[in-house]
Amino acid sequence: MIPLLFALLAQSPPADQKSALEGTVVSSTNGTPLKKATVTLEGGKDLTAITTAEGKFKFEDLEPGDYTIKAERVGYLEGADSVLALRPGELKKDFLLKLTPQGIISGRVLDEDGDPVLGVRVAYIRWVSAGDKKFKLEEDLQDVNGEGGFTITGLNPGNYYLQALPDRINLKPHPGDDFALTFYPNALDLAGAGTLAVAAGSEIRNLEIRMRKSPKFKVRGKVSIPAGAAGVPSQLELLSEDSAEMNLGFGKTAAITKGEFSFEAVQPGSYVLRSDPNVQSGNMDEGSFSWGSAHFFFRQMIQVSDRNIDDLTVSFTPAIDLAGRFHTDGMTMSKVPSVMLLEEFFASPRKLKAEPDSTGAFRIAQLPPDRFELAFSNLPDGAYVKSIRHGAQEIKGTLDLTSGADAPLEITLAPNAAEIAGTLRNAKGDPVPYGTVNLWTTDDEPAKSELTASDGSFHFRNLAPGDYHLAAWDNLADKLKPAFRKLFDGQALTVTLHEGSSENADVKLIVVN
Repeated sequence: MIPLLFALLAQSPPADQKSALEGTVVSSTNGTPLKKATVTLEGGKDLTAITTAEGKFKFEDLEPGDYTIKAERVGYLEGADSVLALRPGELKKDFLLKLTPQGIISGRVLDEDGDPVLGVRVAYIRWVSAGDKKFKLEEDLQDVNGEGGFTITGLNPGNYYLQALPDRINLKPHPGDDFALTFYPNALDLAGAGTLAVAAGSEIRNLEIRMRKSPKFKVRGKVSIPAGAAGVPSQLELLSEDSAEMNLGFGKTAAITKGEFSFEAVQPGSYVLRSDPNVQSGNMDEGSFSWGSAHFFFRQMIQVSDRNIDDLTVSFTPAIDLAGRFHTDGMTMSKVPSVMLLEEFFASPRKLKAEPDSTGAFRIAQLPPDRFELAFSNLPDGAYVKSIRHGAQEIKGTLDLTSGADAPLEITLAPNAAEIAGTLRNAKGDPVPYGTVNLWTTDDEPAKSELTASDGSFHFRNLAPGDYHLAAWDNLADKLKPAFRKLFDGQALTVTLHEGSSENADVKLIVVN
């Protein structure tokens, strides 16, 4: 027995023996080795290597342990992080990193006579569709050059819309010009827009966006301000109805001056007219300028068709105070829970968050008349939210206060919470660090999200019994809309939880487009 023990010890490398890593960076489309790629290895300290003409890289004299590695190269999209573990004395060979070549779109913005339009901006929007709904995945914009030209680089594979946007500050004036926001090739709305399909490494050149002209109208009116009121918004916003999805969300603002407002050069269309949730005070030139929260709010849909709107009246609604209570049914409160409200229409400059007193009661003051997603933190160990009621209505994730808060919010906690732990993995089965895993129970309920650790692991706690779906998307935001999640029903993982159960679930990363 003793000789065998000595033999095993002789075969095991000392714990302080150094490790090494060798590999290759290649193109994901054709496997061609890529020279001049920068490979970064992050661990105890960050190390970099430049690949050779054969795409090779090498790291030597490494401390054993866990590392994150990624590659970058001009003309290619930034590679995803990969995680690897090096044992003492290990030489890991043939480690493969793949980079996707960037897509490129270039062209010019012209008027109806084929002359360049200067001082405009070109925006791109990558999107996917779900039935008659379209969802924006990413967006950006840039100025055209002195010949009306543009070149957009670094594009992921997918479907794109292009827009030419008039910049009223930089647009070079021409007699009679009245340019409107125009979708490629020459459409004033999304229905006539052309779709550009960008494959990995593809180049779409010599496009022409023919900017259209459109009549412009004024939207004007008066503001009814309560006597002696404080915290009244200082300006209004006019937003295109679909700006949250397929436009870049640039709206118009109009200051409220002596109880009146006026929007100039408004194209025909459907709009949301709303008050700014912030109030400005002081003097910027004197250095005393500051922002605060509004105490009055307004939101209304309006339609601009073929004439000026001169007689709007804006009547503000006062802010809401919401009272509530946590019910614990005799549970010991090892932590003080908190509730946060995430608004849909009026983005507040402050956190709408409350912690209960010793009786479980809480209050959140000065809320806008909005719809809110509810989020909880610091729940007692092993507890979950059993029910949420607002008056006679049971809340499943969204609290509607657009008509006011006529009843307290009652939140009931229960013991024996369930949990789900697992690892997010890519198509090769490798862990995905710092990715976002989404968890939801029904198609119309907001999702919870967790960021994976450096080893790709995640852990959802304080869960109620029920059926849950888990999914993660490459390079997309968390808490994506229910209709978007519906697109990937077949790829989401479903897990059933019972009181006190603990389940393991490995989630596969979904790559869009």
